[in-house]
Amino acid sequence: MTFPFEPVKTDEWLQRRRSFLMNLHSGIGMNLSVHGNTAIGAGDIVEVNLKSPLKNPEINKDDFYSGNFLITKIKHVFRVSNAKHEMSLTVMKDSIERKLPTGANDEPASGVQRNPDVLGGKDKTTPAQKRDNRSRPGYPADLKQSEIEDIIREEANLRGVDANDAVNVFRSEGAGGYQSGIKRAPSRGGSEGGFEASYGPYQLYTGGGLGNEYQKTTGRSLRNDNTREGVRNQVRFSLNAAVRAGSWRAWYGADKGLTGGRKTKVSGRQVNNIKS
Repeated sequence: MTFPFEPVKTDEWLQRRRSFLMNLHSGIGMNLSVHGNTAIGAGDIVEVNLKSPLKNPEINKDDFYSGNFLITKIKHVFRVSNAKHEMSLTVMKDSIERKLPTGANDEPASGVQRNPDVLGGKDKTTPAQKRDNRSRPGYPADLKQSEIEDIIREEANLRGVDANDAVNVFRSEGAGGYQSGIKRAPSRGGSEGGFEASYGPYQLYTGGGLGNEYQKTTGRSLRNDNTREGVRNQVRFSLNAAVRAGSWRAWYGADKGLTGGRKTKVSGRQVNNIKS
């Protein structure tokens, strides 16, 4: 029961809701026309099974357009002339059932293959989103993701750490941007510029995490350490930390990027090449 004088506490749920909806509507979607059923409505989950267009006997279903979809829009059409009931559905999902081969795109690239409500190719970034992006420090403009992955592989091999695991954790952690894109109210702590204060390839957190240890050890500010040298230094520190812990337990992205998740063991040796 809620009383009028109780706080709504939007800072605890609003951004999560917006993030969920943004992820959903930038996912995989399509429009369907099917036989009618009055028991089905918006918000229900439906299973779609479409045959794969690939001539591969081992793959029967289309990876992108099969599986569970959420109904985001529905229109019931009753045709009195021929006594038919049909439904027009817009359905969306934000993932696929199996892991794609290394290097493959994890979602279709065209606007038509994604959200049916988004016209193909047009930039739908709002002015507010563009302002948010400007408020966060980014990687050097000339530093490509492939170069960061080369750095990770080089430093991982130097330590005897599984380079593929190290790269996959990076792809699930800091590949999307130097500072975390998760919005976080300043009142909650661990926030910088309205976003979670996590930085770099391995999203070192300065609100009471490895980011604080990195800053204390090196004397560097992570917010301003977004240079080529800084990125390499953070990779060195993070791999040493993983070796010291014996696993990827400090990185939640490992649950997405590795088969064994954060429990995946890390063997190797620490290397003292971190610069102050």
